[in-house]
Amino acid sequence: MSEESTSAPEWTPAEDEEEVNEDFLYHFYQGGELLRQGKLEQARMHMEAASDLRPDNSKCQNLLGLIYFKQGLFERSIDIYKNLVEKVSGEETLRVNLATVLIRAGRLEEAETELERALQLRPDYDKAHKTLAVVLARKGAVEQAREHLAAAGVDEEPGPVAEAAAGDEIDPGEEAVEPEWSMVDSQPPAQAEEAVPAAGTMVIDDSVRGAPEDEAPAPDEVQYRVEGDCLVVWQAGISFARLERLVWITGDLSFSESRKRFSGKETKYQFGKGARAMVMIEGQGKLCFAGGGDTYQVVSQGVDPGFFVEERVFAFSGASSWENGRLQSGSDSEVSVFHLRGPAQIVLTRSEKLMRRVVHTGEKFLVRVASLVGWSGDLVPHLVEADKPLPAESWVELSGQGSVIYTL
Repeated sequence: MSEESTSAPEWTPAEDEEEVNEDFLYHFYQGGELLRQGKLEQARMHMEAASDLRPDNSKCQNLLGLIYFKQGLFERSIDIYKNLVEKVSGEETLRVNLATVLIRAGRLEEAETELERALQLRPDYDKAHKTLAVVLARKGAVEQAREHLAAAGVDEEPGPVAEAAAGDEIDPGEEAVEPEWSMVDSQPPAQAEEAVPAAGTMVIDDSVRGAPEDEAPAPDEVQYRVEGDCLVVWQAGISFARLERLVWITGDLSFSESRKRFSGKETKYQFGKGARAMVMIEGQGKLCFAGGGDTYQVVSQGVDPGFFVEERVFAFSGASSWENGRLQSGSDSEVSVFHLRGPAQIVLTRSEKLMRRVVHTGEKFLVRVASLVGWSGDLVPHLVEADKPLPAESWVELSGQGSVIYTL
């Protein structure tokens, strides 16, 4: 729906709802992106989870109704859109959506009523005229159908034109067409598992070890080099890092507090706490960070989005956008997740060897939360408590297609 026609309120996180809202945003935007890709079953799982968290969110209900419609679950879709038009009585787009589902369910009289109400709200609404022409043509009222097609600017006979106009299209709203939280299609390499993989969506990069070259980086470029147990950052632009292990600085650099981001907007919540706060670094210069008992590992993220356990992320640069989210289970277990779009570089801290596993469609991959580092591609994660005889701790189950980084 257009910004002009929607009456749904703008949503902003409130402090007392922060945890629910983080989970809602994660599932809502994941579901919207999967819907855009036509991956309906996965989209449905996410949108139903979002709906459970915020059943009063009209944008979420609109998308869930669309998913049910595309899956042929017409009665479920009808129930949703009926509830929506009761709550948002002035929204003509929702009435056309409801009418479209009613047509597919064979309930033409009800569809006609909703379309007439939509045209009372907006007499020049082309889609309402075209869809009403479908109903009238199917009822045999050809002349009336032709009048509505003419009102929509269609000059041809109502039969084939009206049938095409009905289609399977429900207006999902602009918010769903281009969601900010997204997981896009990826093509993982054929290798099943490797310590240093070939180029793909997510590459564990050992080429950055050794001293940085003397030549200064290009504008807006950040170079990471691992020297023994230390990390040297040479930048001419913007990067983000935790300063808890900072040893020395040279050059003209400035530092400012970084706040969490949800739905493309900065919030009032700090990204990290105390010494582990994430800081934005701007300017040109060098920084050196001590190892602190861990080893630094640079991961190159391709154009596909990447998701990383937030506590594992020490620094990053080059991301076109990033968000903070959370996985949560019914047992109150949770994992804070950092999501970014590439191409980007992420510096992870680790005390163990990093491994990468490709997960294929139809396969479910279960990994301990304590070992999980990140994932990319079209993978849907679920935080679960495994049954005996598996260890009684939190696990993450990932299904779909993509790659996972974990520690040994």
